[in-house]
Amino acid sequence: MFDESAGKLSLEQFIASIDSFFGLWRLDGKFRDNVMMYIVTQERIRRFVDSAELDAEVEATFRAILSQLENIGPIPGAATDDDAYVDHLVKAEQLWQKIRPQPDEKQE
Repeated sequence: MFDESAGKLSLEQFIASIDSFFGLWRLDGKFRDNVMMYIVTQERIRRFVDSAELDAEVEATFRAILSQLENIGPIPGAATDDDAYVDHLVKAEQLWQKIRPQPDEKQE
């Protein structure tokens, strides 16, 4: 029997994975070649949006992030000379920072 909870991330894990995605692309000039990072991140966002109860603004922002990531395209060679993918990543990261939950100051 298929276990739908398999591979499901906690909220903290989800936030950390999205933070890692945006942190890594800035550190690695060849990050564009890591197609799986884009695909996995897109899928995680889709699953989160589909399974979480989000207010309309947050859901719309997640969909806008997905749109930016989808604009990059999955095949790096197709955009080798096109630096526009950086613009999409910057915009997606800005959208993420807009809705990213901040750590509870009491926990620190």
